This record gives sequence, C-alpha cells and structure tokens, in this order.
Amino acid sequence: MLPIISLVIPTYNEVNNLFYLQNLQEYGNSSEIEIIIVDAESTDQTKSISFTHCTHFITEKNSTRAHRLNKGSEVAKGEWIVWVHPRTRILKDCLDELKSLDARKYTWGAWTHNFDRSEILLRWTSWYSNNIRGDRRSIFYLDHCLFIHHELYKKVSKPLFADVAIFE
Repeated sequence: MLPIISLVIPTYNEVNNLFYLQNLQEYGNSSEIEIIIVDAESTDQTKSISFTHCTHFITEKNSTRAHRLNKGSEVAKGEWIVWVHPRTRILKDCLDELKSLDARKYTWGAWTHNFDRSEILLRWTSWYSNNIRGDRRSIFYLDHCLFIHHELYKKVSKPLFADVAIFE
C-alpha cells in the first residue's frame, strides 16, 4: 500500500529541535505517512534519532536546503507531498484535512503560519506572512508547510526548488 502523504524534511543538526522530534514521534509509525529525511551531514545525532522514525534517510553532502527538498521529492511515493521546515510543527488536523481534499479541485497549497508564542512582533510576522505574502501575492515559504498533489508534481519542471543558498 502506498502512503497517502510524503513528508519531506531537510535537516541539519536537529537533535535539539523539539518540533522536529515531535513530528517524527507522531507520524513515524503511520502506514498512511512516509517520512523522508534529507540530511546535510549533521554533526550531531540527527541520523540516529531520525532513523527509527523515518521511511527514508538520505545524506546529501554540502547541500542547500533547496537541493535537499528536491532530492526528497524525487523519492516521495505519497499521493500528497508535503515539504516541512524542520523547525515547524505540523498538526494532525492539517494532515487529516489534506487527506480529504478533492485533488481535482485542490492540487497545491500551504497552511497558515503561526508561531508557538504570542508576542506582538511574532503575531505581526505571521499576519504579514499569511495575509500579504500568502493571500495577496501567493508567496509561501517552507515554514507554511507547502503541499502538492503527486500528479501535479510529476508535471512541473524540475528542479522545483531553485538551488539557492537562502535562509539556510
């Protein structure tokens, strides 16, 4: 049985990253979700903590985050591919919603950005990211957890993510 969702997570030294660990623990044993970790040769224990929870662990030496996202997407088998920033917590409700989407009507998207703390500057940053960049300009970043239906992914030109060292 093929997974419904492929989570592609580009990593580098994530052993102390609580959100990353929570994502691994919550989704690592699901038959509906495959976790694809593409690591940039972490120097901590990222590989050992990831290995028991992920479907694929790929090491890409000296790679940008974009390169790692592209590499993980190449091996994704799920009906939906979700690109997850390693410091983003993806909620179960979001994945449940994704499973119920009609792929003829919705072929790609991103979720609403929100910080885990409610400080005024963080609230403003999320508001701007969601309303100005997202809703008005259709510009979404990895921390929105982007998703695409596999059929659309197969049709778009590759590589999908430009191999630019930005926000590393």
